[in-house]
Amino acid sequence: MRQFFCYNHQGKADAYIQALTTRGWRQIKDPGQALFILSDSDVLTRFKSLKEYHRRNIKIFLYPHAARPNIFWDFPDTRYAEFITAHFVAAEGHIEIMRAYGNPYPLEVVGWHLCPIHPFRPRTEIKRIVFAPIHPNNNGFLCKLDKELNQETFKRLQSLMTDTISLTVRHLHDLKQNGLWRAGGVEYIEGKPDLSCLEIDQADLVVGHQTYPTLAVARGVPTLMMGEWHRPRWGGTEEKLSYVRSWEKYRDLLMYPLDILAPAEADLPALLNRAIQSDCDTADWRRRLIGEPFAPGRFVDALESFL
Repeated sequence: MRQFFCYNHQGKADAYIQALTTRGWRQIKDPGQALFILSDSDVLTRFKSLKEYHRRNIKIFLYPHAARPNIFWDFPDTRYAEFITAHFVAAEGHIEIMRAYGNPYPLEVVGWHLCPIHPFRPRTEIKRIVFAPIHPNNNGFLCKLDKELNQETFKRLQSLMTDTISLTVRHLHDLKQNGLWRAGGVEYIEGKPDLSCLEIDQADLVVGHQTYPTLAVARGVPTLMMGEWHRPRWGGTEEKLSYVRSWEKYRDLLMYPLDILAPAEADLPALLNRAIQSDCDTADWRRRLIGEPFAPGRFVDALESFL
């Protein structure tokens, strides 16, 4: 019975699915009939359904929910599922961070799967900046801190605009829900959470937080992130906002080295020049957290070894 089910979050499991089907596995629509299930998460409501499938002797595997290491289980209200067979990750740095906060799952490195990896491509000047603000949840909520980070970053980027430097804001959901506004001379693109790299590949500099700018780093585009030192947070309302418990244990491992809002980076033009001219500040971060391209055979071999 070489058939499996996958919760394919925003297309982020496409490479995993292709690797399996190439090796003769069949993807089915009924998880109850699968030999194993691939899921991007085992927390909140997903926990109950996965636990039920495990009771039916269906193995449960996890793949990355997003580009950066999975820190779901470091939030106070989440719990480890005793039935997880293994968690596949992109690079060794993910394991280092997840072990730092106590993640007990078997962790298997299978390579970066979200986009092709390209060498860093330096620029001599900046002509187009793409800004991807922190996006709200599906219910439209974005916490006050994240709106403030978006706003401060947007103001700094606007100050850079000239006749030769353009600014594009690629936002998800309503612009106001991102805490932003329409300004003269700025191009706005309402994107979708579909891993599109179109604007990234047209940019000389990408600025953002989490998955989108990490795609830019992987594709060799000069990148800045924003507010990286703040403790990761999650919630559906301001009152229910929660924060990771062990931030001090892995903060320095996770933080991207170039941050447009860092107090130490008061000289913005100098920061931009460092970002576009060389990857000497970011190469180690890229090696640890992006690593090597996805290895389909390595992934399938690892998965099958648990069956």
